[in-house]
Amino acid sequence: MRSPVIAFGILAATVSPSLIAAAPTSPNVPVIPAVSSTTANGASGVGHSAGVANGVPVGRPSTGSPLGFFPGISPHQKRADDANTAGGNARTGNTNTANGGSVVNNAAPGTDLTSDDSNFGGDANDSISGDAEGGEGQGRGPGGNAYTGNSGTARGGSIYNSAGSIDSTDGSNTPGAGGTSGTGDAFGGNARRKRAFDSQTAGGNAHSGDSSSTSTGSVFNEAESDGEVTNNAANDFNTANGVTAGDSYTGDAVGGRGRDRGPGGNATTGRAGPSNGGNIGNEGGSVSNTNSNAAADGGSSTSGDATGGDVAKRAFDGYTAGGNAHTGDSSDVNGGSVANVADDGGPITNNASTFGGIGGTTTTGDAEGGNGHGRGPGGNASTGNSGNARGGSVSNDGGDITNTNGSNLAGDGGQSSTGTAVGGNVDGARVDDNDDDNGFNFDDNFDDVDK
Repeated sequence: MRSPVIAFGILAATVSPSLIAAAPTSPNVPVIPAVSSTTANGASGVGHSAGVANGVPVGRPSTGSPLGFFPGISPHQKRADDANTAGGNARTGNTNTANGGSVVNNAAPGTDLTSDDSNFGGDANDSISGDAEGGEGQGRGPGGNAYTGNSGTARGGSIYNSAGSIDSTDGSNTPGAGGTSGTGDAFGGNARRKRAFDSQTAGGNAHSGDSSSTSTGSVFNEAESDGEVTNNAANDFNTANGVTAGDSYTGDAVGGRGRDRGPGGNATTGRAGPSNGGNIGNEGGSVSNTNSNAAADGGSSTSGDATGGDVAKRAFDGYTAGGNAHTGDSSDVNGGSVANVADDGGPITNNASTFGGIGGTTTTGDAEGGNGHGRGPGGNASTGNSGNARGGSVSNDGGDITNTNGSNLAGDGGQSSTGTAVGGNVDGARVDDNDDDNGFNFDDNFDDVDK
């Protein structure tokens, strides 16, 4: 007798897999390279070369630089790495898994496994990382960078039944619903007001982390090659039973505004994880289903919006620009599939049974590059790729196959879309000089300590 995992590997040849683990690998922290030798505006005496000290890029001001008395700081490095910000950098940690528990019934060879109103997988809970907001430069240097952590999986628990013959009735084999896997919003600090000591100041960069899978659990019934699989009002993932895929999303990212000190911060959002409906697999010498086998619908997978910071007013560096904005990819939200396999040409009977799940919604966020305000190029904008939203498929593989009372309906497809990408204008202003993107007025809401 094959194990449930091996058995479902065989079924995968006819069914598109939807249990994808999207565990994060590493934080979404950018690598900022050392700045190469440049000459600003084509004028001599203002370029610089860069080196690396202790892994942190630093520059050496050229002779005649008005800020040459600041050792190790370049007056024309546009965006600061973490070690050179004035406002504090903010990072939230990764969150762990919040999966529901699974049920495993593994009977001895040649024995029967009977389930009556039994076998319920645990529902997942929420795995969400917090928001991160970089500190304001307060006129002393670059605003702080902000990074939100990756979130863990929130998958519903699965059901595994293995025996000589399997008989499931009266609502048995209900897997767990998916939960929520989300990452917080990231806000880069603004440079803000008053002349800073270092003309490389800029709005802080903002990066939201990746989210993970929020798929429902699956059901696997595997009998021996001469055994029977009988399902009567079982393996039902419909919404009435509360078996729904969850919500996987990444937070918004907003680059800090340069505010008269340098370029606006870049903004990138992380990759959203999959939220697939669970699969149903039945394998044995014969398979009989009555009012059973309704696979789960797909959930939602959404990457956040990204907004690059504006340069704002006059900047000291001729190469300043609006911040770039890039949204992350979204993942699959496929409906679950059903596969019935009768070994050695055995019979398969479906009576008002075997329904594929409906595809969900997968969307990438909007991206808006920061405006140059006449001080340099507007920021670039690109949106990520969206995933699949396929309806679940139905497969019956055996000898005599009998389907009655509306059995074997594959799921409808869902919605897969990408956001809108708008590059920043060279001269345009998206907001008032004193307002942020949400109409928040800095001058009216902060003390005048550094005017």
